[in-house]
Amino acid sequence: MLNKDPRQRISLSEALQHDFFKIDIKDEDHHLDSEKRNQLIKNLKAYKMTNSFNKAVRICMSKLYENSNVEKLKKLFLKADSNNNGKLDRNEFQEVMIQLDFTGDEIDLIWNALDTSGDGEIEYSEFLAGCTNLDQANLYIACSIIFSMMDKDNSKTIDFREFRNF
Repeated sequence: MLNKDPRQRISLSEALQHDFFKIDIKDEDHHLDSEKRNQLIKNLKAYKMTNSFNKAVRICMSKLYENSNVEKLKKLFLKADSNNNGKLDRNEFQEVMIQLDFTGDEIDLIWNALDTSGDGEIEYSEFLAGCTNLDQANLYIACSIIFSMMDKDNSKTIDFREFRNF
């Protein structure tokens, strides 16, 4: 799969067909009780209202945040991605949400929260970032760390050059 020459690399679709991404998902793996459903909707509403920097922090943290819930979300995403392009379109998303017993209004709310760019597709990182529950203290710490990483001259401000180079 790995090749230095980009012309000899396999496509994303071919990579997603690899055994690594093929997971046997049982129906009981993605049943959400009403408490989990309500928490998911609450998390998605909060995610929709956050600013771009905060969303970037959430995406960074979600890439580092590994536990059984993340693994379940990964399985759910991969099952929903029926064309294996690494993104969910509205139909793929709706199909899996119906299987989880979400109502049409709930599906619309969740879709609108996750498809913040309005491009009609949800990438895995967006999906995971929207579905994980990260408390404000951790978000503040992560923002501070990322800000410090960007502020190369320790001026407590980020100029355009620092921002561009980040």
